[in-house]
Amino acid sequence: MPPDYSKLLVMVLCKIPIFKRLSPSQVKNVLSLCVHKSYIMGSQVCRSDTPSHEMYILLSGDLAVVANGGIRMATILPVTNVGEMGVISGQPRSATVIRASRAIYLWSRRNLLMIC
Repeated sequence: MPPDYSKLLVMVLCKIPIFKRLSPSQVKNVLSLCVHKSYIMGSQVCRSDTPSHEMYILLSGDLAVVANGGIRMATILPVTNVGEMGVISGQPRSATVIRASRAIYLWSRRNLLMIC
């Protein structure tokens, strides 16, 4: 990733509440643990009542929080994180989240995030 883009991404991620108290160098360390991941349109990113092992950072596009039966309850817009509470608390997923449009994510497994 070009240096200017990397610096901009760190500045943007510092504005996400879960990262607000981290220094830019700490956010950069978190980014180094992440990988890009994508899903087919309409596929599940997180499913309710499943283990919370991953957290996602939505960089572009949008996600939909859906209830049983596929009813859309909310839309998740960039730049935000998804799945962080279960990763931190160890509790199962509380919602099902699907890819609603073309989206770019950064992804990290729980054990990698706990290193920070």
